[in-house]
Amino acid sequence: FRAVRDDLDSITAGGCVIVREVEKESLAEKSGLKPQMAITHVGKRRVTTPDDFRTAVGSATGPVTLQIATSTDSPATELVVAAN
Repeated sequence: FRAVRDDLDSITAGGCVIVREVEKESLAEKSGLKPQMAITHVGKRRVTTPDDFRTAVGSATGPVTLQIATSTDSPATELVVAAN
């Protein structure tokens, strides 16, 4: 999937990566990832730029756990994307 940087202070003061699009029938889509989701962490690693995100996902082994911020009033949710 493609992601772009966006510092959404209303969602997370530390920055995040916003999902722009998700490939149809991909593991990401099947795991529930949707456009406009704000990814703050890959595993325990904070991601604030697309490069941070690509590096974190590229170095992961096995399923990847993404922390998704939904709003400042709600705790982040976790989404596990299966490995290829």
